[in-house]
Amino acid sequence: MTAKHVVIVTFEPEAGSADEFHRLMQSVKADLPKVKGCDSVLVLRHGSAETQYTLVEEWQDAALHSAHLERMVSSGAWAKLEALLSAPPCSDFYVPL
Repeated sequence: MTAKHVVIVTFEPEAGSADEFHRLMQSVKADLPKVKGCDSVLVLRHGSAETQYTLVEEWQDAALHSAHLERMVSSGAWAKLEALLSAPPCSDFYVPL
């Protein structure tokens, strides 16, 4: 049996991109759960740092998450997201107990 794959990613958009990034996160909240292998996504905006966002994604397995990332890179969507950031995203992967 393949283990669930949880991804936690923190983003910090550039000050001038805050509104556009917020709209993008609203889109992620609606669209990511429709991607094959994504069971859920929780989009959080930090309470003390309103310019920071964290995604908590639950995937059926790591391979489906990797395939999604590859599609984002090849389509140019990842580059568009990165262009809105003040620093590279911080992410890590977890397996629920």
